[in-house]
Amino acid sequence: MRKQRVLAFTFLTILVVQKLSSSALAHGNHHHEPPVESKLQSDALKTSLVKINATYIAQVRSIFLAKCFDCHSNQNRFPWYHKVPGIKQWLDDDVAEGKEHINMSHDFPFQGHGSPQDDLEAIQESLTKKTMPPFFYRLMHRGSALTQDEQETVFQWAEQGLKMLKDIHP
Repeated sequence: MRKQRVLAFTFLTILVVQKLSSSALAHGNHHHEPPVESKLQSDALKTSLVKINATYIAQVRSIFLAKCFDCHSNQNRFPWYHKVPGIKQWLDDDVAEGKEHINMSHDFPFQGHGSPQDDLEAIQESLTKKTMPPFFYRLMHRGSALTQDEQETVFQWAEQGLKMLKDIHP
């Protein structure tokens, strides 16, 4: 009889401990794994970003290196007049602002204040509205605007990247 009471007490103790543990997990008192669906989306996002970056390196990076890196990376090639006081600060501020929006120094996804999707949409918008490079920069740097072929290449890359990202987060 005593043995049965000990077994019943042990069984009830185990049930109470399990109940308390599962209750604590449900209330966030312990770290637990994210839902499987969330992990799958995260893995799909990583895979998509790797694919978008591979295409970026193969098709777009050379265009951006020639046309965008002076203001949107840490690899700046400043003109001779960058040494002139006042102009130097102005150009440095423009470059800092450009890198704040999109910093292309470390491939895709770019650093800056936007998500990868935001960046791709901003690139498409600047191509459509022809806002990059800015008008004054184009005046001072002949040949800095993207050619029609370059525009199409970049636009298609951004379009494909957006489609991949939207397939993950419709």
